[in-house]
Amino acid sequence: MKQQVDLFTPIHKAIRAMLYQLGSELQCTNIANKEECRLMVDKLEHSLELLEEHARHEDEIIFPAIEKALPGITEESTEEHEAYSKKVERLRALLADLKMAVRKDEIPNAMVANLRIKFTDFIAYYLLHMNHEEETLLQASIQHLSSDELLNVRLRVQLDTDPERYTEWLQWMLPAMDLSELVPLFRQVRQNAPPEVAQKFDAIGNECIPEHRWNSLHEMMN
Repeated sequence: MKQQVDLFTPIHKAIRAMLYQLGSELQCTNIANKEECRLMVDKLEHSLELLEEHARHEDEIIFPAIEKALPGITEESTEEHEAYSKKVERLRALLADLKMAVRKDEIPNAMVANLRIKFTDFIAYYLLHMNHEEETLLQASIQHLSSDELLNVRLRVQLDTDPERYTEWLQWMLPAMDLSELVPLFRQVRQNAPPEVAQKFDAIGNECIPEHRWNSLHEMMN
């Protein structure tokens, strides 16, 4: 029996893990420490790049496949992407201002406080957006696309992702998934991916999944 292919939950779990960690780090960043502030800005800018890449994959690859089966169903999510893009622009402007302040060694408390508020607002928006996609588009994709079609969509996303970036995504994704999700995912990779890809996938899992869960995963797959 073919395993169900989920185009949304694994990557969304990776994003949730990333956003939770960033929000936690941002709220306790030492404003008086110039290097700590600079590193935080770099992390936030990089996270926005990752999120923009994910949005592009949805807009250009995932949404069109679902839209073909159910015309109009992705309209609301597409509008949410547009609103999200505006929030990203505002965050990038705040980060640019903070980066300049770091260079001048003049970091106003109010500037960092404002960034914390705006980033928290962004996280809240993005979490609701992902919930909406899982409640609507995920279910639609499972019901109206065949397993082969879903696998093809996922493969196109993988091929459109730089190998180093794909590894980075997996390092966020795999530890964020529970065993009931990891087992079918690893089975799908072993059954459908080229041997070298499956081996690399396995190596990344071994590296980033806690040992006790990794051992349980292998026991459940045997």
